[in-house]
Amino acid sequence: ATACVRCGDGQVTLESGADSSALCLCAQGSFMARSGCTPCLQGLTCAAGLEPPKQANGFYAEVVDAGSQDYRVWTCRNKAQCSSKKVGSCPSGRKGRACNNCKDRHKPRDDGRCEPCVKEDSLPAFFAGLVLFIIVMVGLVIVNTDLKEQSLSFLTVGAVAGQMFMVLQAFSSFRQLSISWVEPVKGMLALASILSFDLDFINISCVIGSDNPVSKFIIQLFAYPFICAMLLSAWGISKFTNKPQTYDHVFNLNGLLIFTLFITLTLTVLLPFQCQSNPSGLGSMVSNPGLICFETDEHMTLVVLACVGIVVYPVTILTWLTYTTLKYSSRVTSGHGLRMVQRYRFLFNRFKTDVYYYGLVLLVRNLLIALLPIVLLSAQSLQLAAMSALMAISSVLLAWSRPWRTFVANIADVAMTICMIILLAAASPLLEINLQESEGVLGGLLFVVVLAPFVFGIAVVCFAVLRRFAPAVHYGLFLCHHKGGAGALARLLKIELAKITFTNVFLDSDQLQDLDILFDIVRAGTENLVILLSSEVLKRMWCSGEITTAHVNKVRIIPVMCDGFNPLSDEDITNIPSVWSQQEKHVLASSGITMDAIKHAYFCVRSLPHLTLHRFGGPQVRANLVKSISSTGKVPVKLGANSSIFASDRPRILVTGAVDNAESLAAIQVFQQLCQNRMQVETSEITTAEQMIKCKPYAAYLVVLLTKGILRDPGFARMLLVAMDGLDDMPAVTPDMTARSLELVTVNADAGFEFPSPELWTDLTENGLGFKNLGPEVGTQLTKVYRCLLNVLALPMSSTGSAGLLQFQVSEITRRFRRYNDLTRGLSMDRIADMSAGQRFAAKTNQNLCHLLESAVDGHKSSKSNASGLDSKKPTLEIEIYASVEWEL
Repeated sequence: ATACVRCGDGQVTLESGADSSALCLCAQGSFMARSGCTPCLQGLTCAAGLEPPKQANGFYAEVVDAGSQDYRVWTCRNKAQCSSKKVGSCPSGRKGRACNNCKDRHKPRDDGRCEPCVKEDSLPAFFAGLVLFIIVMVGLVIVNTDLKEQSLSFLTVGAVAGQMFMVLQAFSSFRQLSISWVEPVKGMLALASILSFDLDFINISCVIGSDNPVSKFIIQLFAYPFICAMLLSAWGISKFTNKPQTYDHVFNLNGLLIFTLFITLTLTVLLPFQCQSNPSGLGSMVSNPGLICFETDEHMTLVVLACVGIVVYPVTILTWLTYTTLKYSSRVTSGHGLRMVQRYRFLFNRFKTDVYYYGLVLLVRNLLIALLPIVLLSAQSLQLAAMSALMAISSVLLAWSRPWRTFVANIADVAMTICMIILLAAASPLLEINLQESEGVLGGLLFVVVLAPFVFGIAVVCFAVLRRFAPAVHYGLFLCHHKGGAGALARLLKIELAKITFTNVFLDSDQLQDLDILFDIVRAGTENLVILLSSEVLKRMWCSGEITTAHVNKVRIIPVMCDGFNPLSDEDITNIPSVWSQQEKHVLASSGITMDAIKHAYFCVRSLPHLTLHRFGGPQVRANLVKSISSTGKVPVKLGANSSIFASDRPRILVTGAVDNAESLAAIQVFQQLCQNRMQVETSEITTAEQMIKCKPYAAYLVVLLTKGILRDPGFARMLLVAMDGLDDMPAVTPDMTARSLELVTVNADAGFEFPSPELWTDLTENGLGFKNLGPEVGTQLTKVYRCLLNVLALPMSSTGSAGLLQFQVSEITRRFRRYNDLTRGLSMDRIADMSAGQRFAAKTNQNLCHLLESAVDGHKSSKSNASGLDSKKPTLEIEIYASVEWEL
């Protein structure tokens, strides 16, 4: 040969000096196609020569056009399922695109192959169902364990166990991050597949006969209903045992399962939306790489099923538990649904009462843990940073709020969260990313992180400066009242308003300021001035200043007319300056408030439309007033807030006092609200003897607020006689703690209360109170119950004091409710005592009713020959009471 000739078609020779065209071949990294030597595609391996390419480990290739040697490459589930062999080949027992499925009646192996099923391969599914049923039964028994025998250690064990389950599910989410996990961590994370409904673990393809992705996904969606069916079966079986389970126990265990498995349920329904890119340019499912996303019929079927699953599981669960959490506060304070709150122990009981909402926070965090791998699937460089940030924020919130009821549970949760953060940080070198493509994203992310401390510092400085020149608090409502005539009422309205509105409510007892600052709050920091029109309010100097300031500065005024208020006449308003001393007038004048301005303001207030409050009208009347104030003042109302009041039919703590005095009644209602909110035990105000008879069998404590004139109050006397009936020989605390006896707790709610003098005791014994059915015939008994009442040491409570003082006083009083020091144990004892209380009460009521009716008949017969002319047609008070109660029973 005299010249060299090119091989053509992009071919080369292995050595120079080749003397035959037969020595021409494609170079390493290319293969022969119709158009000549073509660079090897990603996912293929091309050796030097003219042989067709082979599949790389972890990839599957299929021939699109054999003539043109056109290939389409897919990323497989893992390297073991797609080995380096000829194009289109799969390990033994596998079939389909990307070797996605096992052949019919085959089961997957760890080495990527599938082997034929044998009879014994169905046993794992059977044993898994059996173990699951045993776990459900044991869970029901634990839930129904007598809480008197449990301690906070048991609660700690349950809380930490739940935390560990959530960590395992979080590991399931971590497995889906773009991280090349290495052994032994890879094997440990694989254990989390047990909790992620991995059906290959129980050889499901041997049970249903095929490895069909749609069938497996349907079974995954029905895994939770299957568990519910087991729970209902266990409930039915328990009905035939000596310890049958209640609906609340089953409901609570079901809620605990939902809460614990929330990450798994969310990950499961989101699987069809987790699509990965392939060298072929098309997307396929990560869990089933043989299904092309949004193109194949199988994947579209999975998407439809997934949409249904999203609505049924995460959306429904979050909506349900969010609504329950939002309603928690109103249910606890109003008494309505308080037993329903106990039904949601899985959501509230594990956390402190002041952080009752943390269950919802935990649920949202778990939702984000499940969402991040799917949302950031195409942004691998952000996956690790976002997940780490989520864990860090979670640990900060946890350390700040310390929500778990026990110290050990808080420490365990913080430790587990920190360990997950360390795991993610240590795995950062294993993150599978293209550095060139991710360089811009990572640069921007690092810039934000570096800049964040300075931005945060500047924001704090600006906030501090703003607080210096702007009012720290803005009040939507300002309660103007006379402390002596409506101090307790004002406190009660503030408590009620806090239930349904977000606005700040000003009450001078909580913010003790000097006069100038007080008027300045009305002038510049108040939207509505609510005047509680009691008999003396317009004659009080400070109230007149507040009203005048609001009128001059065009602050909306909402008058509320209370019982006993008589509107001022023109003459009264004209002579109003004579009510105050010269010193008081000088104080008002120094604040720019003149007598003429006060008169003009009073005339305008008199002409305004007003709201009316009947202070003895009951809780619903007060709730309607609160709603009217909110709507008139146009203040923001809480979502789902309900101003309706529902009386408890089985209160555990009864509160009563001088119910014929409006301020004393308001003090009773204040204590009832604060006590119920703090104790989370049904607490009810008692205003009649009928109420006392109905509630007494189910109550453990009777709280009496001692105020001036209470011992001369006939309504209180009747209630106390009913409450103390039959309790003379009962100890305050019986040896059997499940049994109940009405224990007295006294509260000194009025500095004007005076203990009876010897003369009063004598008069009370001889004459009684002088009212119908409270005369000399009950004098001795009344004296006895009064002495029993006053022998109990009374703790102080000031309903007109500051909120902090009032909360402290109530906390000290509630320490006497020893039965509910451990709330769950106390409620468990109540349920046991309730079983026999109704029967005992009905029997006693029937006995008393028959006795009283016989007495009434005898009295009617004797009255015919009695010249005194007594009216025998009216039944006595006791007969009326027992007759009404018997009718309801």
